[in-house]
Amino acid sequence: MTVLCWVDAGPAVGLGHVSRALALAEALAERGLTCRFVLPEDPTARAWLKAAGARVAAGLPERDPALPHVLAAASGADAVLVDVRHPLERAEVRALGGTRPVLVVENPGPGVFNADLVLAPFGHARSERWLTGADYVPLRRA
Repeated sequence: MTVLCWVDAGPAVGLGHVSRALALAEALAERGLTCRFVLPEDPTARAWLKAAGARVAAGLPERDPALPHVLAAASGADAVLVDVRHPLERAEVRALGGTRPVLVVENPGPGVFNADLVLAPFGHARSERWLTGADYVPLRRA
């Protein structure tokens, strides 16, 4: 099973999204799943992923809308993990989902309500599909 991880990274965003997604990807790998990353063209984030042994499926052009590139990279993926800064719209999550599940991490947009699972360790559960609280903070092993 393959999971596409769409994450934000860069000087204005930092590496927090990459760090959380990498922790989740490592946990999924322990369970036999393969993760591929799609993210902005940020050399620091790419080097960090490479050092961790993660596979980068695609880079996102700076000026183009990200979603068409993410959808192309998601071809063949069985699930999608999204950890991005911008508020996700419902249409984005529906487009990413289709027949595959979508996990959204810490996002303020209305699209979270279309996600199959929401990881919001510091938020408040809004349904049984929300994982909240300290037990759900994605941390990498030392």
